Amino acid sequence: MRRRNLVLSGLLAGVLLGTFLWGTDWRALRGAFHRASWMSLALGLLAGAGIYVVRGLRWAFLLAPLGRVRWTDAVWANVIGFAANTVLPGRVGEVVRALWIRRTYDIPLAHLLATIALERVVDVGVLAGVLMFFFLKGPDLGWITPASPEAWGLAVGLVRSSVFVLGVLAVLVGLMVLWARRRPVDPLAAGTRAPRWLMVIVRFFYDVAQGLRQASRPTRLIPYGLISIVFWVLDAGAIWLGVWPFIPDFPLHGSLWVMALVMLGAAIPTPGAVGGFHWGVRIGLTGFYNIDTTTAVSAGVWSHFCAFFPAISLAVAYLAVRGLTWHHVREVLRPTVEQREVSPLSE
Repeated sequence: MRRRNLVLSGLLAGVLLGTFLWGTDWRALRGAFHRASWMSLALGLLAGAGIYVVRGLRWAFLLAPLGRVRWTDAVWANVIGFAANTVLPGRVGEVVRALWIRRTYDIPLAHLLATIALERVVDVGVLAGVLMFFFLKGPDLGWITPASPEAWGLAVGLVRSSVFVLGVLAVLVGLMVLWARRRPVDPLAAGTRAPRWLMVIVRFFYDVAQGLRQASRPTRLIPYGLISIVFWVLDAGAIWLGVWPFIPDFPLHGSLWVMALVMLGAAIPTPGAVGGFHWGVRIGLTGFYNIDTTTAVSAGVWSHFCAFFPAISLAVAYLAVRGLTWHHVREVLRPTVEQREVSPLSE
């Protein structure tokens, strides 16, 4: 089953990448890469690495109510998780980083997954806010010039979809937090007679709800939301550095809109967001800033490399220093008590 999912995900990535490159002037593409300087590549890679550090710091802040997790451990768990996302489909890296922290800290896995779920809710909120701002104010400020009615129709659809998804996620999180507060004791601890599979499901969601209850305290969630805004502004700056070598006069605020489309494209379950990330950049540049296809393709390839190569290189370096291999990362997906006692990950 896992092999079949990997094959299907790889095929999807190939189709998206192939259509992304379709119609590209290859000679002009080579010329665009040749004109890009090594300095711009270094700045893009440095910005890409910095994003993972800030992302780890943000997660450490959210984990604080659950246990004292060192910020360096949260950063490295994030790096390894995103490196796993680069080679595995279905966003498995999110589970990898939670299990990586679980190997060292006595925090229930469901609580860790709850913080990741909160991250996604906040990220969708930021995405909806950026899309809504550009949709309502962008044209008046001259920040967006739609190339066609179809492109503007896409913007309307993205805004509506994002707001709807955000509302659904917010309601679900709120209901789970209320459930956890009204039932501070495990609902199945009193020997409730129920099918085993139902008990497993109920207890898992109960643990997730308890994690949400602890991590979603207003005194921490509000500062976390502000940190997330700063984080996404930095992320947009990293995308701008990926576009800048090919479009020197591209405005910094334009990367916010491109970032929103990249977030949607990266949600497609392909290894390393291949295809979806590229299409996000291409649609943003060609559909809303009238950039030619070849230049947009160059910026998409460059930005993707700067965003994902740092995660792989940093993860490989970290594993090498710790004397570990990718085999240990795969072991994290099959945690057992015996493995935890002898695993070098917890040393």
